[in-house]
Amino acid sequence: MHTFIFDVDNTLTPPRQKIELENFKFFINFIKKNNVYLVSGSDYDKLLWQLSEDILNNVNGVFGCLGNSYHIKNKLIYKNNFAELVYTELRKDINNFINNSKTPIVASNHVEERIGMLNISTVGREATIEQRKIYHQFDMQTNERKKFADYLSKKYPHLDVSIGGEISIDISVKGYDKSQILNHLDKKNNLIFFGDRCDNGGNDAQIAAAVTKLGGTVYCVADYKKTFKILEKLVKLENEG
Repeated sequence: MHTFIFDVDNTLTPPRQKIELENFKFFINFIKKNNVYLVSGSDYDKLLWQLSEDILNNVNGVFGCLGNSYHIKNKLIYKNNFAELVYTELRKDINNFINNSKTPIVASNHVEERIGMLNISTVGREATIEQRKIYHQFDMQTNERKKFADYLSKKYPHLDVSIGGEISIDISVKGYDKSQILNHLDKKNNLIFFGDRCDNGGNDAQIAAAVTKLGGTVYCVADYKKTFKILEKLVKLENEG
């Protein structure tokens, strides 16, 4: 038996946007025939906006905030909270990073406190699609996020700091990254994971490594379009078999 695990942003949807209608129709049909779990750095309400109640109520479970919250059919099963994330020194470092950034464009909402994690962005979570693209190009040229993530990782070895999506950094307590969700799944099943940030330092890296170690399959996709091309091939093979 297969168990499919999907990241959401840029894996099932365009970055910070809703799932496209054609993909929505395909995915609804897919999840009704398969064991499917979702895992994201976003919180449940954001996932609800991106994917709809129809999808969230038909998957086996929804892990938000890097797996620090778990919902089944809109019911909260558990949530983690950590005092380590409110340290004065950590918050001072984050504020300095935001204030000293050379980002060419600035929006608002730079620090989001989510269940069991922090999400920070120098450009700001409220950036438009165009602003996100401008910042992403800036980050690719300067490695701003990677440099700060490396700095925090060295200074706070008890924290897990990873790059998420196009504009942000995720901070959680070490051991409570996306791979923690595997403790709640049947590892006897063949695990199949889809994510776009499986690279070293990405917020899909730990779960991708853990799935691989368990003998599962990892698809590190460039974007959501690649995800659906792979799924269409898998469905075709299944139907032919």
